[in-house]
Amino acid sequence: IEVTGTDSNGARGSVSGFIFRTTAFRPPSITITSPSDGDYYQCGNLSVTGTYNTGSGILDSITVDAPWEMGRCPVTIIDAAHFSVDCGEVVYGPAGIYDIEAVIETTDGIQSLDAITITVGDCS
Repeated sequence: IEVTGTDSNGARGSVSGFIFRTTAFRPPSITITSPSDGDYYQCGNLSVTGTYNTGSGILDSITVDAPWEMGRCPVTIIDAAHFSVDCGEVVYGPAGIYDIEAVIETTDGIQSLDAITITVGDCS
C-alpha cells in the first residue's frame, strides 16, 4: 500500500508498506453423514446427522432442508464438530426423489453446502 499526501503547509510526502496476513484462511465445511445419498424412506422418521468445521471463522448457523412433514426444523449442535436434526416423519404426498441440503454459515458470511438425495415412497 502506498499513501501520498500534502499537509496544511503544502509539504508533500508519501509512505508505502506491506500488509501480511498472519493466519491462513480456511473455509467452513459441512458433511451430511446420515442418511446416505440414495437411501429409501417410506412413512418413517427421518433424522439427519452430520459433521461440520468452521474453518477460520466462527459458527453463525447451520440449516438443514429436507422433506419433513413439519417443514424446516431447528438444528441441534451436539459439539464442536457434529449436528443433528430430528423433525419427525418424511412428507406425506407423492412418492419421489427429494433433496436434503445442509448449509453452514460463519459470522463473516462465508457459507458451505452439502446435499444428498433420498427416495421417498408413497405414504398416502
